[in-house]
Amino acid sequence: MILLDTNVLIWMAVEPAKLSRRARDAMTAATREGGLAISAITLWELAWLATHGRLEILG
Repeated sequence: MILLDTNVLIWMAVEPAKLSRRARDAMTAATREGGLAISAITLWELAWLATHGRLEILG
């Protein structure tokens, strides 16, 4: 199980080159095994960033 923090989640989604190859490989393997997670505070932080114009969420 890998618990992602906010920055890693954002980088994974929009700038994967910021992550090391080892980190990307570990997250890919964890995704296949159902072992990738984020915490409730990460969701709150994403909402805060979007609300305060620090993160643009398209949708």
